[in-house]
Amino acid sequence: MLRHLHTLVPCKGLRAGQTLFAEGQVPQAFYLVADGEIEARFMSEGGDTSTLERMRFPRLFGLAAFVTQRPARYEAAALTDSRVWLITQPAYRWLMDECPGFARALMLEFARRFEGNLGLLGAARHDSAEQRLRLALRQLVRERGIAGADPEWQTITATQLELARSAHLSRQTVNALLATAETQGWLRRQYRQLSVKLDGLP
Repeated sequence: MLRHLHTLVPCKGLRAGQTLFAEGQVPQAFYLVADGEIEARFMSEGGDTSTLERMRFPRLFGLAAFVTQRPARYEAAALTDSRVWLITQPAYRWLMDECPGFARALMLEFARRFEGNLGLLGAARHDSAEQRLRLALRQLVRERGIAGADPEWQTITATQLELARSAHLSRQTVNALLATAETQGWLRRQYRQLSVKLDGLP
């Protein structure tokens, strides 16, 4: 089974800056990050980019457009030299039909993302700005957190714009809240990275 899967799911290398698929394109596969970092981003008519998410192993992406055969609503490009596994239609059918547990794992992935999105939408209506930011950070930690030497802390790669979009806040508000969190001692800021103490999240 593993040998057959290896032939069905090739690994594609990407150079830093290379686009995997463009906004409006119908993907012929969905993808799993093997290593490196992939950015999902929106493109404006003027050519400006707005980051939706930065993805590392083991993040799946492109599945909705692939399954529905509708144009992708964002573009995916490599931020660093990266590799992704390509899951095409033959591989998708085989995994769904022949691999016990694959469909359940995929459904769990969808459920987690849906639950997280619902939580953020609910927070945007009812929670304070600080609560919304903490909820957005918790979701990012769940999706891409990297444990350091101290297991109480997780490091994530995220920009203020990405946090602002996730928490439905302005960048200025996010910046002020991050500064407050640093003062409170449960968050540390580095360039394009945040370290979060787990007991500081809801």
